[in-house]
Amino acid sequence: MNFKVTKKTLSILNTLENHWSTAFFTIGILILLAFLYLDRRQEVSHIIRSAGWFGILTAIILITLLSMTPIPTESITIICLKSYGVGWGTFFSWVGSTLSSIAIYCLVQSIREPLLQVLISHKCYKKVNEWVKRSGTSGLMMARLLPLPAFIVNYIAAIIPIIDFWSYFWTAALTIIPSYIATALVFMGISNRAKIWLLIGCSGMLILWIFSYILSRYPIRKESY
Repeated sequence: MNFKVTKKTLSILNTLENHWSTAFFTIGILILLAFLYLDRRQEVSHIIRSAGWFGILTAIILITLLSMTPIPTESITIICLKSYGVGWGTFFSWVGSTLSSIAIYCLVQSIREPLLQVLISHKCYKKVNEWVKRSGTSGLMMARLLPLPAFIVNYIAAIIPIIDFWSYFWTAALTIIPSYIATALVFMGISNRAKIWLLIGCSGMLILWIFSYILSRYPIRKESY
């Protein structure tokens, strides 16, 4: 893949992120609402479960591919939660998200120089790079909690020379867990009409947002790495 093709591809992703994120989010909500309506008697969920491993692999692959783009995956995650239960649905979604980070790392490493020229000018690059320069791997973990698109952080982190694969991988796999747990709790609260789970889930999302906001304003002290 040459520089022009790479630059055009990332330009398209950037355009999707900036101008079409609301549209994609709306489409995702509509798909979810349609699924919930058609699945009132658990018929669609039963069809998905009856597909066995094919249904599971399809869900994981969809989340993997979409997580490499600005297209939200929440609707697929909730479909997984409803079809496979909260535990397995959360796990399958987490696997898809984690695999997407590995795929992004492999993609970036295979075309490193062209991507470096493009990503270094991205508006998020400076924020992520500053955190990594300040604190190395722990800085990357904090950068992943900033209010930045996760897929963009993956692309940027994979291009920073001092970040090895293991540090890249475990920070990506770990920092996505709280949001999945919060989503699962909110789902449990709504589907089971359990106010306590809904309250805990919403509180968790609020705490994550506040923590992310604080991080964006008060970076941690510089450490050696």
